[in-house]
Amino acid sequence: MSGKTRSVGDGRFKPGDGRIPFEERYERFAFPEPNSGCYIWMGALNWNGYGKMGIGYLSEGNQQMQYAHIVAYEYFVGPVPTGMILDHKCRMRCCVNPGHLEPVTYRENTMRGVGPTRVRVKAAKQTHCKRGHLLNGEIRNSDGARVCMACRAITIKARKAKHRE
Repeated sequence: MSGKTRSVGDGRFKPGDGRIPFEERYERFAFPEPNSGCYIWMGALNWNGYGKMGIGYLSEGNQQMQYAHIVAYEYFVGPVPTGMILDHKCRMRCCVNPGHLEPVTYRENTMRGVGPTRVRVKAAKQTHCKRGHLLNGEIRNSDGARVCMACRAITIKARKAKHRE
């Protein structure tokens, strides 16, 4: 008989009876990566690379899918504080090493990331370009970063000169 299913007295299958304990699933699906120290989740991943795992039991009405890194953090460290989310300090979404996870505010997590929100916030704080020109134009490139009008004029002039040659 399979270790994942078990019959009850009347011969019918009771869902959730064969659930593997978390410790065994963690050992089975979390593989240590020796160079970074990450524990790579080799189980199910969602569309953007975060590990997913089922918790609870269908028979008890509490079965749900949860992020594997949250389950690991809560098992080994404790509950995530209210109003906080877990940030992967290693930047590896499939990592479930509790030592690589830190509870932070949503804003802090966004600012540590590399997404478009961080680019916009960083650009809003920027007053001068890398060549020292004052940023007073509101033109933005495709990444959402501000564009220096003086540098843009220099680039266009150089491009036209090269095209004439």
